[in-house]
Amino acid sequence: MLATLDYLEQQRRLEQNAQRSANDDIAERWQAITEKTQHLRDLNQHNGWLLEGQIERNQQALEVLKPHQEPTLYGADGQTSVSHRGGKKFLSNHCRMATLRLSGLNAS
Repeated sequence: MLATLDYLEQQRRLEQNAQRSANDDIAERWQAITEKTQHLRDLNQHNGWLLEGQIERNQQALEVLKPHQEPTLYGADGQTSVSHRGGKKFLSNHCRMATLRLSGLNAS
């Protein structure tokens, strides 16, 4: 009976040591996960700052370019025509050409 108790005690200690070893392994892995997560958080924050700066520079560039952009308007025919700088000229030329075509058809 004493041998049985000794054997059971050895088994209990082996199991206890195995659990400690497993717990140590889990703790080490958890520590590594925590450190990597913190590093990734820092990288993500840095990338966010870089993106904010780039977005701000893009907005500034757009603000410089906007005053020089010619607005595009659509006519009744769905075609675009520039109303700024010669848009009326384009439309009047277009109407004149259509009138000439019609008068040519009527003359025939």
